[in-house]
Amino acid sequence: MLEWFNEFLKEASIGRIDTGFIQNVLFNSKIYENNKLVLEYTNTTYPDLLIPTLIIKDLHTFLTLLKTYIEKAKSFYQDKRFEDVDNLDKYLTAALFADATTQDFNDPIHFLERRINFLDDTLSSSLTNEEINLGTINNHQVKAHVYKDFVYNETPYAIYFTLDTYTLPTIRYGIHNDTVNIYAIQSKKQEKDVTYKQVNRYLYKIGEGFDITTDTPNIGNINEISPSSVIASFLFLKFFNDQGFTKFNINPSSIIRYNSKIITALNHHEYSNDTEDKINYIYTNMNDKLIRNFRRLASHTDAIEILSLPMDVDNSLSLHANIIPNCTNNTLLNEITNLNSQTKKL
Repeated sequence: MLEWFNEFLKEASIGRIDTGFIQNVLFNSKIYENNKLVLEYTNTTYPDLLIPTLIIKDLHTFLTLLKTYIEKAKSFYQDKRFEDVDNLDKYLTAALFADATTQDFNDPIHFLERRINFLDDTLSSSLTNEEINLGTINNHQVKAHVYKDFVYNETPYAIYFTLDTYTLPTIRYGIHNDTVNIYAIQSKKQEKDVTYKQVNRYLYKIGEGFDITTDTPNIGNINEISPSSVIASFLFLKFFNDQGFTKFNINPSSIIRYNSKIITALNHHEYSNDTEDKINYIYTNMNDKLIRNFRRLASHTDAIEILSLPMDVDNSLSLHANIIPNCTNNTLLNEITNLNSQTKKL
């Protein structure tokens, strides 16, 4: 076992990873050899939290992949703040597992392979720090911007789209084999100038063609959406369709990030039932909105097929998209279908 890894598992079981910074990453762990449990760490401090358990059945393969991930992450991120970290291997591993789902804890080999592939993404790497011209929507120039993200965010790469000076929400994603995985959609603050008001007004045309009678409020009311997030999501699907991808997984925020907020509140003596209710509302609302964007888009076109909803198979929404010109019942979305998103990098 890596020298520091046993200490890391102990600290994870109390939700306090010490690397010079304190990272509130909380999970239990079980390690097996020849189908026999040989090591176990279990949290007893937070009985009311839902705590995932890391199941390692092939320790050698797990540690080999973890070492590979760490070395690639050091090269990829090259963050100046690494200089202040006492144990960079522990720090990167804590940041890694902050975005693991319950399924990832049950199958960490596949999780590590996927995260390594996220770092090895040659397409995104080739597109970073460039303005990619896609065409125009309602006489506004549309551009895509891909960049390397920070280690503490959900994915190594992120993308956002602009209409002139109007900036749509950022989408954090990772590519694994033939599937594009989306982990977060987050808005940016921007100046509400004349262009902002013009574009923002135009985005509300997303209401055209929506039949509220087909909505299913029991799994999230798709009438209640943010136009900018829905348009960003459709641009994202169109952009990666044009790069040859048709499979997409949308992954809600991890239980680790949720628990971290609770632990932070407890440690700062700011916890109350109201605090938990507020954190729960924020995370539930954020995850619902993420899923709702793509369900809403599917209601406008047969070119997007929802294959599974969260909890049907796993925590993610899985979809297939094959967007062709004028394939929707919405004028604004049809303008996007006619953009040329195929890059010269392929």
